[in-house]
Amino acid sequence: IPVHDFPGDALVTIRVFRFFEDQADEKRIWEQKLENVNSGSLTWLPVHLAPGMHSKAGAKYGTWFTVHYLQTKAKHFNSAYHMANEGACYPAKTFGSTEAQTNSVSGKTLQAGYFWFVSPSDGSDSLGDKGWRHICRAGPFDGAAFLKCWNERGASMDIRELQAALGIVCKSKAFSDFDRLMPVQLPQ
Repeated sequence: IPVHDFPGDALVTIRVFRFFEDQADEKRIWEQKLENVNSGSLTWLPVHLAPGMHSKAGAKYGTWFTVHYLQTKAKHFNSAYHMANEGACYPAKTFGSTEAQTNSVSGKTLQAGYFWFVSPSDGSDSLGDKGWRHICRAGPFDGAAFLKCWNERGASMDIRELQAALGIVCKSKAFSDFDRLMPVQLPQ
């Protein structure tokens, strides 16, 4: 069900992916709770990691990633997206999202777009004023291992194939348990 088919005040739970360069960064509070940072949808994983898609060399923001689950209201998928830098996104007043991004640096158009999200400030219980709430996270996971697995499986952008590669790399009970709980998924 597309998120835009829900009433604006409907609460949706989504899964997002956050990249970083140094594995030790996962201990920083903004990485643990997704505070004042950017994240992306499932299709962001290969787009970010593979050379020639988001950047010439690939993995512009690092190869380590975490998986976060958060709740927001459907109306916030129409809220403005603001780029967060170094754990700060002061222009963002609420959770925000981009439209589907389909361009690549090689000029090739991606059939399935990816989304970027911004989650400002503390999300522990700020559904009212910041428009989102952090639920949990898993990881960090090795993006190089995901990219290798994805390539070995044919480098398909089909959502089921991306999920299969992710499942292989992220062999975690908690990770699969939360997938079953996710009631709404954004289109690729």
